[in-house]
Amino acid sequence: MITITKIDPFTGKENTMKLDITEEQLAEYESPGSRMIQQIFPNLAAYQREFMMTGIMPDSWNELFSGSEQARNGEDHEDSDETTL
Repeated sequence: MITITKIDPFTGKENTMKLDITEEQLAEYESPGSRMIQQIFPNLAAYQREFMMTGIMPDSWNELFSGSEQARNGEDHEDSDETTL
């Protein structure tokens, strides 16, 4: 287990996550021209890989995009005359 600390760009908060990764995996990820993150960390969940790449926590992601999903479903339109393409 390795502890990773990142700043969530949406909240500005410093967050820490303990991940089941090795020092070798981390070194490969941090080196230029490495394989894709899914290949380096196949055992991590998508939200854990997102945290590794961006620092975004699942709660921030859900909060940011929950409104977008409602808008796509027609639940959040302020202007009923707006044309959707």
